[in-house]
Amino acid sequence: MLDKLSIIVEEIKKQKKELEQIEKEVSLLDNKRLQKVVEIAKEAIIFEKIFKEKIEYNNSREWHSDSVEYFYDENGKALKGGLVGEINLSYHQGNTGGERVDKELFLMDDGSWKVFIYKARWTYYADCSNEYKRTIAENQDISMFDIDEIIKNIIEEIQNSLKYIVDEKNKQIERLKKLKSLKIS
Repeated sequence: MLDKLSIIVEEIKKQKKELEQIEKEVSLLDNKRLQKVVEIAKEAIIFEKIFKEKIEYNNSREWHSDSVEYFYDENGKALKGGLVGEINLSYHQGNTGGERVDKELFLMDDGSWKVFIYKARWTYYADCSNEYKRTIAENQDISMFDIDEIIKNIIEEIQNSLKYIVDEKNKQIERLKKLKSLKIS
């Protein structure tokens, strides 16, 4: 009986060692794949300024942003990125509103990553405000985010960028046609 137990334990040790090696190889290949996707995608994504704090007011008819504050780098340039990963940390909804906290992963316009903590508080009452805040997370490790999900989201961002550019181009074509049809003397 002890011999059988020893054989099983040795097999488990062997399998664990092989599993660790495979996991390392998978992680290395996943990271290379992600790096290649970012290298290609960062030229196509339309990056947007990342807000630090945004307050929306309801004037009984519609919501509108009254106050927005952005993140800036050391040179005073607004940080730009695209949201490519989210992990919900907490969510609460009640009769009067709710609160949500997420960990967010942004692909920055220079190809780097930045992890934020996003907090949203909202209300269902008219003439009240919703508040959205981001802080830069202390832990900037992106391994907590699913690589396949990140890549899927990057592809969606590229598709959205293409749609936006095509729409803008079509608007300009229409405007050009209209201008050419006017007789300017």
